[in-house]
Amino acid sequence: MADAPACPALVLALAEAWIGTPHRRRAALRGAGCDCVGLIRGVIADATGRVICPPAWRGDWAFSGGEPILDAALSSLISPDPRPAPSAGDILAIRIGSGRVVHVGIADGRGGLIHATEGAGVVRASSLPPSWAVSSVWQIPAAAGCEAGATDIRPGDMIAIVHNGADRPADCIFIEYCDGLDMTPLGRSRFYTTTAEALADIPETIVDVETVR
Repeated sequence: MADAPACPALVLALAEAWIGTPHRRRAALRGAGCDCVGLIRGVIADATGRVICPPAWRGDWAFSGGEPILDAALSSLISPDPRPAPSAGDILAIRIGSGRVVHVGIADGRGGLIHATEGAGVVRASSLPPSWAVSSVWQIPAAAGCEAGATDIRPGDMIAIVHNGADRPADCIFIEYCDGLDMTPLGRSRFYTTTAEALADIPETIVDVETVR
């Protein structure tokens, strides 16, 4: 597992783009449906191109043996150094009451959480309910060849480059996210079958977009 975390500002921008996706158990498709685990799967694919297969969410996790969410995090995420509060883009494993970890979301850096809930879908909560406690904090590892970028970088400072070469197979179109100032690579998306599909997935907060062959 790589030691470098993905760019926090990019992870947060990609997570925000999922807001409004309806809740659908065991799904992970932006705009169509996801559960809390599917949201994390989707953002990882959007930021790094990696497709992970954690255990599908189950309603009896609170009563079953083991900690499937934590087991999946150990194999797919980075455990950062202890910090006083979660930072933007961190993955939060959450206990509800005194039970096991049964929920995950993405910290917005302001004490809130982007997460998928039944009934509401993917939303931003301004704070955690009193009965929720953060069990552990994780980070998404950067894609190969990518960096976390400057600590003060914002989505508006980034450029999204859709790679769509004439010699590239139709299912190998992808988005590369870079620092618009020095072109430091910050992330690389999953593959798409059409340029239009890739363009539609670029967060609205990243306004500098190019298509290259």
